Amino acid sequence: MVIDIINVFERKFNKFAEGTNAFTTRFFRDDDSAVGTLCFNSFNVEFEYRLECGESVQKSCLCIIVDFSKRLAYPLKCMMYDIIGLLDKYDFSCWLYSYIENEQRMELCFDKLTEDFSRIYPLLSSAAQNPDLTEQVSKILSRNLEVSVGVDFLEELSTEGSSEFESSEETVDFLYGLYFGFQTDAFSSDEYRDFLAGDGKKALRKYEKKKRRLEYEERLIEHIKACDHIEPILTEEYECLKDGLREYRGTSGSLPFFVSWGLLFIPLLALCVIMYFSVVALLFRNCEYSSAFEPYNACCCIIPALIGSIAAGYLLRERIYRRFFKKKYRKMMDYDAIFNPKKTVRRMRVFCYLIYVAALIFVFLAANNAVSFNEQGMNVSRGLFDLRGSSYTYNEVEAVEKAEDGSCTVYFSDGESARLNEFASDEDIEKKIIPIFSDRGIDTVTQPETE
Repeated sequence: MVIDIINVFERKFNKFAEGTNAFTTRFFRDDDSAVGTLCFNSFNVEFEYRLECGESVQKSCLCIIVDFSKRLAYPLKCMMYDIIGLLDKYDFSCWLYSYIENEQRMELCFDKLTEDFSRIYPLLSSAAQNPDLTEQVSKILSRNLEVSVGVDFLEELSTEGSSEFESSEETVDFLYGLYFGFQTDAFSSDEYRDFLAGDGKKALRKYEKKKRRLEYEERLIEHIKACDHIEPILTEEYECLKDGLREYRGTSGSLPFFVSWGLLFIPLLALCVIMYFSVVALLFRNCEYSSAFEPYNACCCIIPALIGSIAAGYLLRERIYRRFFKKKYRKMMDYDAIFNPKKTVRRMRVFCYLIYVAALIFVFLAANNAVSFNEQGMNVSRGLFDLRGSSYTYNEVEAVEKAEDGSCTVYFSDGESARLNEFASDEDIEKKIIPIFSDRGIDTVTQPETE
């Protein structure tokens, strides 16, 4: 699916580039990203698509980056949001499209992006001839960099002889990457989605709560306050951000995990319980008594069954989409392709299998965590990872003390002790364990309750 989206992006970019006055064009692509560059006299314009973008969960984003570096001694790059206020302070077009889920949406979003860019290009081309533009852009970027990255490296870069970054292109690219990631988050947010949809009041409430706001967001707040009514910026066919956030948080996000939990928890719990008692029967087959056989000790199987059923939601999500969401199946699979690309699928599949292996190991360790008795003596396991446990003959049992509160403790000649209530209920201790000690001539002493 991602390859198909990039194919459409490449085709649309090449066709658009033919109608521009760029003196040269370049296009670079790999498995999950692509950049198409238009080279003009004073600046370059990069149409960029990335599957993985932003600092959190943003996916499949298309945007424009303007590069003024060719006439400067330092790199000066910005997204359209940084400079649009210098070109047209009343322009609030969308310059970043997130959660593009299929080829059709890419076609629509690219056409809308190039339509807006074509309208702005004459202003950009004219302003780029003016040296004041780069100075103004630098001021805006400096302010935004301080807010987002926490360091104004642009000031260092633009000051002759004072740049600690001057010899490190990788460092500059890294910091610009952080900044563009911050911007991607800002313009793939709930508040920006509300603004694009025309819900100015809701957007304003959310923007005013933000502590770190970009210069464009400050201008956007002023615009909302100045207008009695905000018209929607995008119509429904371009609302990939709105649909993407809804799908990520809803049916294509957490819902498959809840469905798999509801459907598979009981079967997996039954399987874990069967495995638990199979291991117990194998480990304690020759014992006179083992607390591991008590049904309530099998409750430990709830944990691996719960985790395993949730993990199954990832492995079985396609079947869940097809079975329970027939009308939305195609749409959900489109979003699944961008939320779970092939690299992620391979990693997550391995992770899920590791979860099941860990669950099996946990069941085995839990089954082994018991107190058991045979003809020669008793064995006490002091934790999940105490595989061998501690074995004692009945002659090594110093005393068995039972407190008024029902707790029962066995003391051994080596100074160690074992609290039997950690392994069995009070009733089972009284009816099944105490008689074993009595048969071996070991009396149980009841300690009086202390005040």
